[in-house]
Amino acid sequence: MKILSSPNYTDEQKAKVTKIDSIQSTNGMITFPSLLSMYKGVSGMSGTLLEAEEYFENIYNMEVVGIRSNKKTERVDNELEVFENSRDKVKRILELVKEKHAKGQPILIGTINIKESQYIYDLIKENLGIECALLNANSKEEHEIIKNAGAKGAVTIATNMAGRGVNIKMSKEVEELGGLCVIGTSLNTSERVDNQLRGRAGRQGGKGESYLFTSFDDSIYDGYRDFIDGELTPKKARHIQKIIESRDMSQLINMNKFHNYFDNLRKDYYYIRDSILSDNKDFAFLDGFSQFISSSHIVHLNDKHNPFTIADVEDEMTTQDYLQYLIENKAEFGSMLKSRLKKLLPEMDRNWGMLLNSFEDIMHNISNDSFTNKQANEATIYSENFNEARNIFFSNIINIILGNNIKQIIKEHKKIKELSNNSSKKM
Repeated sequence: MKILSSPNYTDEQKAKVTKIDSIQSTNGMITFPSLLSMYKGVSGMSGTLLEAEEYFENIYNMEVVGIRSNKKTERVDNELEVFENSRDKVKRILELVKEKHAKGQPILIGTINIKESQYIYDLIKENLGIECALLNANSKEEHEIIKNAGAKGAVTIATNMAGRGVNIKMSKEVEELGGLCVIGTSLNTSERVDNQLRGRAGRQGGKGESYLFTSFDDSIYDGYRDFIDGELTPKKARHIQKIIESRDMSQLINMNKFHNYFDNLRKDYYYIRDSILSDNKDFAFLDGFSQFISSSHIVHLNDKHNPFTIADVEDEMTTQDYLQYLIENKAEFGSMLKSRLKKLLPEMDRNWGMLLNSFEDIMHNISNDSFTNKQANEATIYSENFNEARNIFFSNIINIILGNNIKQIIKEHKKIKELSNNSSKKM
């Protein structure tokens, strides 16, 4: 499987997805909201959901309700510390690690990506001579590494997303030393992720503390440094973070709209496909095409000069005429068409795959753009592109149905029916 680009996916999550060879193609696609909507009921729990209330409301149409914690939080969350450059920031981190490690307090260092994890790991070993456990997407012992992060004297380095869901256990001795010390080496693009990292310490009323650091040359400020007047402060850092969160939310909402467009099309295609594969006399696929050709978007099917129509210029019947005749006479043509279409499913699926690849290209363009107010019109452009891809797909499918000798069979059937009706009238 592979995951489409999204501001919600970290480098580590992408690294855990099986790499797809460029020769392979996409044959099926579904979004997480669409997948979850198939269940009768969906619920979840997290200590940071209230901060993502807008996300769950807009993307999943789910309400977020706050529940009072079971035990009072004893964790000490220190204020964000800012630095002019990464050199000074790293120096402060090393000093803190040395101080906490000297008294045996366990340390969990959270980084924004795998590259930074390796960098911090090398610095601590070379400058402090302290053995560390390095956890990233390639770690086979992820569960064991994070479980032991609360042991006395342990120093664990991990990306912020690694090892989630694993309980970090601590002894009574460690509790007396101050509990787990969590260190965030850089601000994340979402405050919720920062708080998830802080929340690794002081769970269930236990002791713990957290530190967050940022410097002016951190990647989070790329493209935003001109907005920072004077030196970087915690307030300005959080303001930039809020701007990025707002941008990413707008992007996710726009991406979700296009996923909804696609999801409706997916349902239409599999409705037609399931009908063709069914053993009973179910000719619902003809009704599916009927809904398609009656759409206001598909006016080109009435045009005999359009490249997507089977009928030539000399033919008095258009593609829509042929389809409509099949629909009106499905009792006679249904079984024959179903048998024919079962053999043509590989060709139909090939066209479906082409549409999926087209959709992926559109979504890739959306994910690479920041949907600001100035770019609001781009959403309309992508919508038009997708509608055109959808129209071409169904036009191709209809042409597959009307290929070979089907057109001639319809003409002959129509002629015989007209002769029969004329004879009945004369009598």
